[in-house]
Order: sequence, then C-alpha cells, then structure tokens
Amino acid sequence: MRVLLEKIHWPRLVLVAVIAVVLFTFLGPFNTYLSMPLFRRLMFWAVLVAGNGLFFHLIVIYTLNNKRLANWPRIQRLLLGCFIASFPGVLVFLAVDYWFRGLVYIFPHHLYLWLTVFVIGTGIAYANFMPPFAKLSKEAKNSEIDLEKIPFLRRISNEIGYSLISLSMQDHYVEVITSKGRELVHLTFADAIRELKNYPGTQIHRSHWISNDAISSLSREGRATFVETIDGRKLPISAPHQKRVNMLIANKT
Repeated sequence: MRVLLEKIHWPRLVLVAVIAVVLFTFLGPFNTYLSMPLFRRLMFWAVLVAGNGLFFHLIVIYTLNNKRLANWPRIQRLLLGCFIASFPGVLVFLAVDYWFRGLVYIFPHHLYLWLTVFVIGTGIAYANFMPPFAKLSKEAKNSEIDLEKIPFLRRISNEIGYSLISLSMQDHYVEVITSKGRELVHLTFADAIRELKNYPGTQIHRSHWISNDAISSLSREGRATFVETIDGRKLPISAPHQKRVNMLIANKT
C-alpha cells in the first residue's frame, strides 16, 4: 500500500479532484442540484470524489505497474484498472447517497450507476495518468515512448529506470542492470532479446546483451575478448558476435 501511495502525483491529483468536485457541484448530476442546497451538494461530491478516487488511483497505479501486464499498451492497463475500480466505486456511491439523501436503488439501476462511475472515473484517471494531460518528466516521456515500442521495458520497475546497461541470463531469470540499479525478471533470455529489438543494443554472448551506449572499451585475456561496460564490469564476447561489437566500437570513436 505504501509503495502505491508513493507513486501518486499528489499535486495533480488534488487539482483534478477539486475541478471535478466544483464541476459536479454546479452541474448537479443524479438530481443532486434539485435535492440538495449548495453546501450540502458540495460536501456530497467532495466525499464521493475522494472515496472513489482512492479506489481508482490505487487500482490504476497497480495495473499500470503490474509486470504481468507488461505487454499491454498503457491505455489498456488504465482501462482495466478503471473497470475493476468501478465495482467498489458503485458501492461507495450507494453508501454516500444513502448517507446524504437516504436513497436506496433497485438492482436494474445499479447497472446505470456502474456505467456512470466507470465513465467518470476513467475520465479523471485519464487526466491523472495519461499524457498529454499528465505532466511527465523528460525521462518519463521518453520511457512512455519506449514502453510502447519496447515491451521489455514494461517488465522492469520504475525505480531502476529504463537506461539499460546490460542483460545477463541467470537460470530462468534475466538479470537487468541499469544506470540506477538492478533486478531479476522472470523471462527467457531469448524472449528478452526479442522484446528489445527496438532498443539500441546488441547481444554479445549467448548469455549477455549490452546497450550500445554502455560499451566503454574492449579488453583481451588470453584468447578471450571482453566488453568493458561504463559501470566497470567485464562481459565476455563470443566469436559469432565479435565482428558486430568491433563495428560498434569503431563507430563510437
């Protein structure tokens, strides 16, 4: 829970929530304009937006960062999160409406309520999590473009970033090393290479891949050749990949 809360962009969330509360207060959906005075209507929508916002934001953040959904486009992950969140969202609406107006809805009307909660919640979530409405950092904008073109990047956490240095096969896992850290991803090495076809890097060994920008130099130890990475490690180069690595080094000089 704490990790999910840390991923919320609170200033943007508060701004969007305030706009939503003011808008709904003056428009008065669900007959609230006629059935409540201004201040009570303001409190009604403030409680409702806050209650639904909690479910929608936590669930949407979870689906956006879930590694099992790594290959889904961002908009699909957002819609899935909103779909799931709309069910507890209906319960929040029913509880708040009963508290403020004592209304109890019959079942067929619940479907209309669910659709309304889903549509409104999706609109608010879109404004919070999707560009161009969400103000993303330069790195985040770049990663958004990459995440659509390079499925592998969706498998790693935001904490270690998307500036890859190398990948190495570790049994049934792939060890990912970036400029900010490292982690293990449960994936075959062959699938990782396939998902990185649009990332500027190259396979140098049956168990190693390296980003083009992470190649520092080459070194030899006996008959073996190694790539020296920008973080000071040495990775072996196998004969089938030697010529391609030599060309990359030549192009960097």
